[in-house]
Amino acid sequence: RYQQLLRNASEMILMLDTSGNILDANRAAAAMMNFKNPSMLIGRNIRDLWEVPEEKVVLPEPPASSEQPLPPPLRYEAFFAGKERRVSCSLSLIQMRSGYFLVLIGRDITEESRLAEDKQRLSEQLEHSQRLESLGKLAGGVAHDFNNHLHAILGHIDVIEYMHPPEDPEVVRHLKKIAEIAEASGKLTSQLLGFARKGKYQIVNLNMTDLIEQSIGMLTPQSHGELSVEFHKPPCTFLVEGDQVQVQQMLLNLMLNGIDAMAENRTRPRTLTLSLMPASEAPVKVEVPGDFPRPVALERYCCVSVADNGHGMDKATLSKIFEPFFTTKPVGKGTGMGLAMVYGTITSHHGWVQVTSRRGKGTVFYLFMPCSVKPGKGKTPAPEQHTGKEK
Repeated sequence: RYQQLLRNASEMILMLDTSGNILDANRAAAAMMNFKNPSMLIGRNIRDLWEVPEEKVVLPEPPASSEQPLPPPLRYEAFFAGKERRVSCSLSLIQMRSGYFLVLIGRDITEESRLAEDKQRLSEQLEHSQRLESLGKLAGGVAHDFNNHLHAILGHIDVIEYMHPPEDPEVVRHLKKIAEIAEASGKLTSQLLGFARKGKYQIVNLNMTDLIEQSIGMLTPQSHGELSVEFHKPPCTFLVEGDQVQVQQMLLNLMLNGIDAMAENRTRPRTLTLSLMPASEAPVKVEVPGDFPRPVALERYCCVSVADNGHGMDKATLSKIFEPFFTTKPVGKGTGMGLAMVYGTITSHHGWVQVTSRRGKGTVFYLFMPCSVKPGKGKTPAPEQHTGKEK
């Protein structure tokens, strides 16, 4: 009866000598380690079969005398079969008439761990979305009030110039400077409204290939270094319903952000790579936000990626990049609204954004957007490359 219990238990059961050599094993142990039958485990050492996150695994040692109590079981989380299986293990020292032995009992927690990680990831996504949603409501309210004040400032400038035309060139210069600052502030409020998803939109069908090419052509000359811009065109046409100005500004913000990230490249060329592809072919695990309001059929979505080979970002920075006014640039070099505007625009266009980044390797932004019609097949154009001074 004990043999039947051992052989057919659903959990891994191994009997080891005090050096870790396997003396007996059940079927569950063989299955967890990808062996055809338990006899193939006999004589192997457990240290050669598992991978434990701890630097050093200490096996329980027998007490100095039989009168001393046995040590408590040791508990590990170990990986078997090349990290394919994650197992929660309990390793106990037992005493028999012929001496001391070790009993290892393991429970497969691979699926349990995966579900826990997915739950944690979705929880973090939801928390992040809720935080950005709250910031969006605040930003929208502030932007509307701020816009009213700016219109009042510009209106009073017009009244002064109409009722009391200034003759002093210094006065004219200062009034003009006030108007310029007010108009620049107006652009900032437009970005805030874009993040808050309260901007004005003109919805049309956008050919994403044409739009990306136009956006690349809008990059302004930079004063330093060489920049190579590559665009990998898709083999089919992607039409997306959206506001051309907003979507184009979103692409420009990502490209300019990538150019800034590559400013310190010293030993490698600066390369900005844009790609347009079906969402199902995106070279990243697609993670639809946990609070996404509609079911997603990937065959009806396209993906735009914007990649740079700059300095990259750590996990702490990645968690904040879409928050308004958060920036890693020096004072005076950025407002911290570019990526916030990207987040607001992609969300208002019923899509989402994903980011991958590695320190010293670069960053890739993936924009997932729903197509207004099913993508049509066409000839596969060759990747287009723009090389030379920054455009």
